Amino acid sequence: MRISRFTVLAALAALAASCSSGADLPPAAEGPLPEDTKLVTFQVEGMSCEACPPQVRKKVAALDGIDLADVDVDLEAGTCSVRWQEGDPAVEAIEKSVEGTQFTLAAKP
Repeated sequence: MRISRFTVLAALAALAASCSSGADLPPAAEGPLPEDTKLVTFQVEGMSCEACPPQVRKKVAALDGIDLADVDVDLEAGTCSVRWQEGDPAVEAIEKSVEGTQFTLAAKP
């Protein structure tokens, strides 16, 4: 069986769209937050395409105390909302989590 490059490209585009949408992840701001939970929204600089949000999400979620489902990245708004337990990583650690990439995070006041 021979597969055309257009079929492969279409499949890759569909996969990238489903990965970057975060459709299977609950938004970080959804539902009431327990008392000891922090929710901070960061301005994200450097995102330019659909492949960027998953990269930001993965870097932030690599920190101890943050799960992948606790990170909601919005390409259009250029934001990243992060939910975590009080005392786990500091805001500064989250901002530094993307060091060495094309992205920068800055907590919104």
